[in-house]
Amino acid sequence: MWELTRATLSMHSRGPDAVGFFVRGNLAFGHRRLRILDLAPASQQPMIDNELGLWLVFKCCIYNFRELKSEIGAKGYRFFSEGDTEVILKSYHTWGPNCVRKFKGMFAFAVWERDSGRVVLARDRLGIKPLYYTEGGAIEAMSKPIVSHDSVAFFLLSAEVAQRVKVVQTGQGADEVSGGYSWSPSFLAADDATEQYQGAYFDWSHVDLARLMSPEFVRKISASGLSRISLHRPSASTAVDKALQIDTEIMLVDDPVKRVDSMTMAHGLEARVPFLDHEVVELAARIPANLKVRGDGKYILREAARKFVPAEVIDRSKGYLPVPSLRYLRGPSCPASRKS
Repeated sequence: MWELTRATLSMHSRGPDAVGFFVRGNLAFGHRRLRILDLAPASQQPMIDNELGLWLVFKCCIYNFRELKSEIGAKGYRFFSEGDTEVILKSYHTWGPNCVRKFKGMFAFAVWERDSGRVVLARDRLGIKPLYYTEGGAIEAMSKPIVSHDSVAFFLLSAEVAQRVKVVQTGQGADEVSGGYSWSPSFLAADDATEQYQGAYFDWSHVDLARLMSPEFVRKISASGLSRISLHRPSASTAVDKALQIDTEIMLVDDPVKRVDSMTMAHGLEARVPFLDHEVVELAARIPANLKVRGDGKYILREAARKFVPAEVIDRSKGYLPVPSLRYLRGPSCPASRKS
């Protein structure tokens, strides 16, 4: 119980509004609540439905929960709360683990079936919300470091925004699914997707990393080997689509999405990502590569936005958070960094 309490306390910023625990035998759930959709105590978690024999902890938002609630209500289910948490419980009882196919949103949850003793874990399709499975060291897993140099800028920006609102929308994922990076158009003429990808993304060789990092942190498979395996899967035909697929399925989860989620939730700020709606991602995957990356990239997205967004916004140069790139730590700053 102490480990659960410690882990839950470490996530205070993700849910500063309330805390809850459930312990039954060798099962223990802990939850931090960020009140957004349903502010009432009835939506407190862990949520228990004794009639259905289900216990649930859940984070973060099912966008179509009202439609699902109507569909499930027509089957005779009764609801005691107004938010999306209970809709997950009833959906699980109705459709079992396949209920996730019904959900539109970003989420990670755990359901305990009282009668079978089974625990089911689920997360959204793109890993927008983190879900870690470990047989020990859960806190360490949740505290996995983020190396992107603009994380500090996201952290400070989120701190300021969180003083005014609890929810924001971000453009995260648009570059990965629509080919918006400056190097994306170069893949149209690429003969070797792996070589092109490594040239665009890799600024450290495996040998260099091995010199800098402790052996236990150096992966057995090199980054170039991983990209070669991923880029030669048969599910994407063109070099552009191969690159975007590895961006969306691998890189996105461990870098941009995790970075924004961690830095915003450090201040109790929920960041939603409309460009990572799974139907948007599926549509983008069907668009021909030359249309995705025409011009400076994100061609179809830019053209679709012209009905709603001024041209001076759409056609301006791509902007980045003004944080200097940090490649080496040397001199007096190095001991201070080690100490921190």
